[in-house]
Amino acid sequence: QDTHMKVLITAGTGKVGKELTKRIFGRGHDPVVMTHSLSHLKDLPMGVEGILADFENSETWEEALKGIDKLCLITP
Repeated sequence: QDTHMKVLITAGTGKVGKELTKRIFGRGHDPVVMTHSLSHLKDLPMGVEGILADFENSETWEEALKGIDKLCLITP
């Protein structure tokens, strides 16, 4: 049974989000970091996917959730 997951981490560029991203990636899963800042996307570690989305804009959530198996909701 394949337990590989694609995990969306909201606020993934913050202190908690960065640590969680490392741990998820280290366990062989695919973290997808959600942030509202384009500059933060440029600073993601190699191999970590990022997506630009905003808590205040519900239209950005539909794209952010495509193909996601699990969600780790960290609020700003």
